[in-house]
Amino acid sequence: FRDGFSRADDIVAHEFTHAVIERTIGGAAHPGLNHWGQSGALSESFGDIFGEATDLANGAGTDSAPVRWQIGEDLPTLGAIRSLSDPNAFGQPAKMSDALYYSCSDFNSGGVQEAGGVHINSGVPNHAFALMVDGGTFNGRTVSGIGLIKAAKIEFRAMTSYLTSGSNFIDA
Repeated sequence: FRDGFSRADDIVAHEFTHAVIERTIGGAAHPGLNHWGQSGALSESFGDIFGEATDLANGAGTDSAPVRWQIGEDLPTLGAIRSLSDPNAFGQPAKMSDALYYSCSDFNSGGVQEAGGVHINSGVPNHAFALMVDGGTFNGRTVSGIGLIKAAKIEFRAMTSYLTSGSNFIDA
């Protein structure tokens, strides 16, 4: 972390979630989710999901309606870097058919660091989680929200019990 980053509880919890992923998914031979393509996007999304769940549940920081689903809104100088409820606001796709979705054929334009869209495509499962929690209408469908605690329990169970290192969106 850089100086001041510990003030962003969602970022701290995001990074700790990566440690949980490494210890619970895929077994000893292939720990964690592969950091490439959809499995890497799932890893980043789980970090965002549990980072934001921590942020919303602990009563600290700024959680007012305009920043409710933003990741990193308490970061010094940078501010928010992603939104679970509106991924497009930060250049992420909200669904796989979104023009912002990063396909493997885009690899050369994104560079090695992006590893197949892991930080970009995490917007898809991030958006699904925000809809699962609060509900809403998206893509012609209405979703009834089940609340933060129930949704987080479902995500944690899926993450720790059902996924393997090469899992993709359909597996999640």
